[in-house]
Amino acid sequence: MQRRRCEMGIPKGSLKSGAAHGTFDKDFQGCLKVMANSSGANLYLEGLQKLHLLQRYNHSDSVNRERCFRSVGGQVAFFIEARDPSEWRKKEVFEWMYDLEPLQAQFHAECRPCTDRELIYAFCTSDFVVRGSISSIYQNVPLGRTELEIRTREIVRDSEPKVFTPPASIQDENVWTGVVYRPLHCGTKAGFGEFFFFGRWRLGQPFLKCAPRWTEWKKVRRKAAFSDNVDCVLE
Repeated sequence: MQRRRCEMGIPKGSLKSGAAHGTFDKDFQGCLKVMANSSGANLYLEGLQKLHLLQRYNHSDSVNRERCFRSVGGQVAFFIEARDPSEWRKKEVFEWMYDLEPLQAQFHAECRPCTDRELIYAFCTSDFVVRGSISSIYQNVPLGRTELEIRTREIVRDSEPKVFTPPASIQDENVWTGVVYRPLHCGTKAGFGEFFFFGRWRLGQPFLKCAPRWTEWKKVRRKAAFSDNVDCVLE
């Protein structure tokens, strides 16, 4: 995860800030979030033949909301346009953070179910892997995400910071809970039964990558046991 910070003590105009994943000419997917204390500038993403406005300097309602993008030729470019200095009452700071992933490690359509190969990769590389069920679901329209509360008795992996917290009462002994997110446009709905949840931290929040049913994952794992093309030991 990267941060960028610009202090608006410059004449009116534009600054250009680039981002690359580190592998030359390899395309990647990224997401960014403008920090809540930002002001004094418009933020644009460079498109093929135009600039796309991501954040207007006087629109605070969209601050802290994620915006995702794809690279072109392995790079992306952001333009920061400072507003007219005559409007400044104090020094202004515009700050945002972004997260990048290579496309081969990301799913070309983030809302579709994962393939068997993607499930194995997700198991090996995810920040959190748990077996559990969905206890509640909330469509957070202002932030553009679906929030799923997960209940689990089996945590395979939960890297720092922890997504899942221990039981709060004796009645819920051995049941851990956590909230994970998916993009709102995926139209995620609560399902019944047991699932295997894979996900990673993105811009400081836990996002779900794959959620096969437990019975489906057992079939994938059994099939992978006879293959030499596996990224890690499947527990």
